[in-house]
Amino acid sequence: AISLIGSTGSIGTQTLDIVRARPDKFKVTALSAGGNLDLLAQQAAEFKDSVKVISCGDEKKVPELKQKLADLGVTSGIEIVGGSEGVDAVATEDE
Repeated sequence: AISLIGSTGSIGTQTLDIVRARPDKFKVTALSAGGNLDLLAQQAAEFKDSVKVISCGDEKKVPELKQKLADLGVTSGIEIVGGSEGVDAVATEDE
């Protein structure tokens, strides 16, 4: 299981490309990003069957992230946390 901090950055998106290519080997359970909420929401929606928690850098942006997920049809099943508490939640997600 993979908890990915920086999922919207270069290394994060490349890591998700590998997960897409080898779903039999890898599963994403947590995602964290700084400020690219659109891409974070898209990633969470794509991996919604395995992702348990996502985090954005600014806790004040959590409502906006929740709305972006709802717009993509994801309304439950994923814990959404912001700020340093969110990074801790992603880092310690223990699927």
